Amino acid sequence: MESKSYSSNLPDELWLKIFKNFHPIYDNIFHLALVCRQWRNIIIKAPDPCLWETIELANIRNCYLDSPFLSRFTFILTNFGKYVKVLRLRRCHSYFTDALKGHARRLCSLQFLEIKGTSWNKKILKELSCYKTLKNIEIEAADGDLDRTFREQDFCRLIENFPRLDQISLQYSTFKRETLSYIQDLVTCRYSSRITDLQIERAKIDPLDLNEVVQNLQGLKSFTYGNDQIHGLPSIQCLALESKSIKEMNLFQIGDFAEFRFDLPHLQKLTINLSTSLQTLTVYAPSLRVLDLVHCSELRKLSKVSSTSLHEVKIRRCSALSSSELIRFLVQNPDIKKLDLEVCFANLRLDQNSNPSLEMLSVFDSGCGLISLDIRCPKLRVLTFMKSLIHSSLLKVVAIRSEEMDSIVIRNVPHLRKLILNASKVKHLELDFDRRVRQIKPASFTTIHFQSNLSIGMLVLKKLNIRSIVINKCYVKQAVMDLCNLDASLTDMLDHFYEIESLALQNCHGPCQITVQNDSLKELQVSSCTSVLMDHINVLCPLLERLCVHGTSILPSKKEVESTAKALKKVCPQLLDVNFSH
Repeated sequence: MESKSYSSNLPDELWLKIFKNFHPIYDNIFHLALVCRQWRNIIIKAPDPCLWETIELANIRNCYLDSPFLSRFTFILTNFGKYVKVLRLRRCHSYFTDALKGHARRLCSLQFLEIKGTSWNKKILKELSCYKTLKNIEIEAADGDLDRTFREQDFCRLIENFPRLDQISLQYSTFKRETLSYIQDLVTCRYSSRITDLQIERAKIDPLDLNEVVQNLQGLKSFTYGNDQIHGLPSIQCLALESKSIKEMNLFQIGDFAEFRFDLPHLQKLTINLSTSLQTLTVYAPSLRVLDLVHCSELRKLSKVSSTSLHEVKIRRCSALSSSELIRFLVQNPDIKKLDLEVCFANLRLDQNSNPSLEMLSVFDSGCGLISLDIRCPKLRVLTFMKSLIHSSLLKVVAIRSEEMDSIVIRNVPHLRKLILNASKVKHLELDFDRRVRQIKPASFTTIHFQSNLSIGMLVLKKLNIRSIVINKCYVKQAVMDLCNLDASLTDMLDHFYEIESLALQNCHGPCQITVQNDSLKELQVSSCTSVLMDHINVLCPLLERLCVHGTSILPSKKEVESTAKALKKVCPQLLDVNFSH
């Protein structure tokens, strides 16, 4: 019989969509061109421009002259350079920038160029021929070599040669004595409004000089500053910045200022990381939407942040921030919809007065003694609780009140005694008690109280002994028990779940025999429960349609499966599928 190749019948448009998922350099798309003539035409002979529009390389430090990555990069520039629109080189070997300098004239359609963390030569900018297309450029502006230090004359020449260039990003990863004067020259240049992004790292600049730079760059949209002062000494200095154009600002590793005072009317996102001496944050930013505060261990005053549209807040590792100051800040910003919070005090309560618009809440227990969590936010949709990576959680009481919720995930709570959930509907509820296999809690150790008419789409219980919990009755569609001790009656627990249709037992342990009896159950899955014997699964479910047993050490024969199914159909007349597998 003659064999047929169906791959050749596919249209070129479909193959093109498939090839677009391959990286042109990392995945070596050129080997695919050797398969057949159709692929060779699509990739090399008559290539579609979309295959070569974006070239990105990152973290290729160790390189040699006959490296396959370098040879593919050079081949693309030589043969398909006219199609390249976006070119990014991040932390790559100088061989790549040397190849770029030799073939820069072929990039006649280039619109975006990024060279950061890479040793390069500013002669590349002179060789570029994309005078009418280049719109955005991001480069490393400071280097020990004079040929790679971006100065005012280079800036003016760049603007004059590329008239459509309206977004320029300058990164200063190394900072020397003369670097500040170079930046000040750029600020006073007549084209300074073209600089939209300024990143200054590992630099200790006088606050007045820094404010002068930021204030005079009229087109600056994004600003990043760090001075490597992680463990700052106690300080009384103040960093004051003013700008009418900045929309995003990132401050990191600034440990020598006790106060930040910002007047940024158009700021939309503010990130402060590792400012270990910061005590007071004063921000006037009516347009601020996102605020991230991480590792600000001395921060005490946050209520001076003035914004009318703050929607997302993240506060992590701010151990000196009191609960009263946090609540005061939340009350002043009632439009917060997403809150990511690491708690360093015993009790946390959020209600309609402090968070009337809250929709997503993530709480991280720092291990400092959080005992109770009381959340009463009417619009809350998603709640996540997790402990820190180092310390265990001592959380004992959780109370949640909302209308309808999409997801509730509570993890790593071995000491939880009471959970109260007042809601009409929850799509996904996951409770991970993180209790060890041999850690047997006394009977009725944890009480879970649900609202009487609560409907749960999926209930997931992890790492617990089912004898140690008490659950009142509610509506559950699917239930999953993972890493649980089944040393109790499953039938008694299922009686608390009205209209349950699916039950999955995963990696559970306990007795070798389990009994499942329920009038509404349609699907039962037993996966990797090694202590349960295959012929000791007693099922009394009249509506059961599917039984799947996975992870058994010994598979039954086909005759045994048929006899098991035949016996089950006597008590489960709706049974359609019985599956046993490793």
